[in-house]
Amino acid sequence: MSDYSQKSLELHKKLRWKIWTYLKAEINTKDDLSTVYSPGVAEPCLQIAKNKDSVYDYTMKGNTVAVISDGSAVLGLWNIGPEAALPVMEWKCALFKNFAGLNAFPIVLDTQDTEEIIKTINHPNIKLNYDTGNVIFYGNTRPETDLPFALPYMGYVHLKDNGSGKYKDWNFPALGEGIIDFNKIFEILKDFDGPASVEIEFEGKAHSLEEINKAVKTSYDFLKKWSYWVIINYLFFIRHFYLIKIFELIT
Repeated sequence: MSDYSQKSLELHKKLRWKIWTYLKAEINTKDDLSTVYSPGVAEPCLQIAKNKDSVYDYTMKGNTVAVISDGSAVLGLWNIGPEAALPVMEWKCALFKNFAGLNAFPIVLDTQDTEEIIKTINHPNIKLNYDTGNVIFYGNTRPETDLPFALPYMGYVHLKDNGSGKYKDWNFPALGEGIIDFNKIFEILKDFDGPASVEIEFEGKAHSLEEINKAVKTSYDFLKKWSYWVIINYLFFIRHFYLIKIFELIT
């Protein structure tokens, strides 16, 4: 166990919780209680009932987010379940508060069924960010068969090839150089009108700027073959282990 592991374990046991709610208004007297709660609180409720958008004026809604996890892919710990994911989610909330001033609350769900999660959250902006390469890496399933089931719930798609087709094998070459059948992928996506991007992550080791540029061009040329894909509307980006290569690429 590393020093940080031991320190973190001791800190978590000492604190038990990393975030908590605090009062912005004092409640010391009967008048205080009658103002912040009943009967006074009825008035902002009535105002919101008349105009739902005013909920942002009278409540915490405009500065509050939820950090939600099913515990299936927690940092490098993989599928450890919702309870074990809670320490990470608590600290994510702490980061939101510390660096962005946002109130955040951790919510861990005792289900890993994608459809059930989306229906539970029940928000129009909560949709799948589908990654054609990662479904193999994380889910040990093929996108050619998985994508049709995910399509109704998708809001974004990462087009990423997979070099081996093996579970937990980090190998994501330029598009068309791996094992994914993009003929089928593009056919499934022909009516998808959401945003998309291309990711090239290679196999987890440093590559030269020349190799990166070649991979980008290879992917671009590969996509050009599909006339119904308007390439200019798609965000191209490279995510690389060695960030200096990114800076070299864009500067």
